Amino acid sequence: MVLRPLIGSNTRFCLVRVLKDGVAFDPALTKILGDMDPWLLPLKPPEDHDCHRKIVNDSYYKDAVEYMRLTMQSPRYVSLAALHPLVQLLLIGGLVDEAMKVVEEMWNKVHDIKPFRIKAAMMEKFHHNNDLLAKCYEDILKIDPSCVTTLKKLIAIRESLIEMIALHVEASFPEPLIWKEFAEVLILFFENVSMLQRIWRRRESANILC
Repeated sequence: MVLRPLIGSNTRFCLVRVLKDGVAFDPALTKILGDMDPWLLPLKPPEDHDCHRKIVNDSYYKDAVEYMRLTMQSPRYVSLAALHPLVQLLLIGGLVDEAMKVVEEMWNKVHDIKPFRIKAAMMEKFHHNNDLLAKCYEDILKIDPSCVTTLKKLIAIRESLIEMIALHVEASFPEPLIWKEFAEVLILFFENVSMLQRIWRRRESANILC
């Protein structure tokens, strides 16, 4: 057993069992991967380290990862199709940082919703930063403004931001005029939210979801 930084963190540490080829078995990571959205990772990694070792050291697994990595050097329409399965293979092997790097490289290469959605789903689990996550959601909506699920997540983040602003106003600017201006902003915001909720209900009744 060795002490190694927890994935996505520079400050927290956890005990992991290092397997061959430098792949680490991390029980905490295995649990996170098991809770990921099924569309991103439909298979749950084994919780037993011996079983995990057999998978990542299997020649079929290694060949699949190698060939998928090579595919990422192909033309964009080919590499884009290979992105999702490569990310799945890397996640199963515990190579979260490499998976994120692959997604970000594709993000910079193509203007397609797939790498944006994959990056957002991974950030929700491994690099949860509200500002970066909100930017990710905004980028998705710029490509697909009809994505209801992403819009809901973005509004949830912004609602927590409004609460923090209110606390700041109360502590720093208690004058009535400031609160009046803040209330006007809230009224406008919730009017927009009400309109969006009506759109969601119509879309959900028609089963139109992102």
